[in-house]
Amino acid sequence: MAIAVKRKVRTKPPDRVYRFTEGELFRYMMYKRKIADFERGIFYPPDQLKDEAYYSTVRFSEERVMGGRLVQRDPIGDVVVKLLMPTSRVYHLKAVVTTIEETVRSLSNEHRKVFWHYYCENDSKEITCMETAISLATFYRKKDEIVAGVALNMGWWHEEPA
Repeated sequence: MAIAVKRKVRTKPPDRVYRFTEGELFRYMMYKRKIADFERGIFYPPDQLKDEAYYSTVRFSEERVMGGRLVQRDPIGDVVVKLLMPTSRVYHLKAVVTTIEETVRSLSNEHRKVFWHYYCENDSKEITCMETAISLATFYRKKDEIVAGVALNMGWWHEEPA
């Protein structure tokens, strides 16, 4: 006789996906500011975009060392890199912001309050609980549901079947 074994359905993404998604949620407001600045024509040099995981392999104002000797920079190549890299980065930021907004819009009003207080205003979990009138356990459940929803919609995580 076979024994039926119930599989636990995973409702929370793996830790690495959870941390990455939560980092994107915390950077949501910064991303919105960068997109607005880009649309107004304000461009940031690559060293100011490091906080968004945008790393430039080449600094624009320096010479670089290749094979142990200094090589002069190509000014036309620098202009092309300056023009193309921020644009592609902004498209990525727009995709993340749009997905977060769509996910939050599809959730309940209580989820939206938790999202706004915790991720947008950077309130502590205790202040978020007081402002939204929920318990700490409910706060963690709502936060996990927000992170799981964004991870699913971005395609960073797929729920395991029941």
